[in-house]
Amino acid sequence: ITRESSFERKVDLTAQTVSLDGSASGTNRNQKSYTMNILETLVFKRACVISTGIYMPVSGKKKFTSDRREMIMNYGNGECDSQVNVQIGNYTRAISVK
Repeated sequence: ITRESSFERKVDLTAQTVSLDGSASGTNRNQKSYTMNILETLVFKRACVISTGIYMPVSGKKKFTSDRREMIMNYGNGECDSQVNVQIGNYTRAISVK
């Protein structure tokens, strides 16, 4: 398993948010190469972590590519809903994270 990454993290104490941009790449436990690119800044809200107990973005998009397959994860518009829309090709599915 290998991993290289380059991220920029910004903390806004007034809004109580953390923003994340960047990318990562490497090899998984099955020896498959992958890349992950943040397409739209991922935003994490402190209030959402407190209310849901789940640390996940409330907005932004990232794309995983592995073995010529792509998956885009869209975290929405800023609501504390623990929802992510996962798109693979032309198929999109809403997933509720618990």
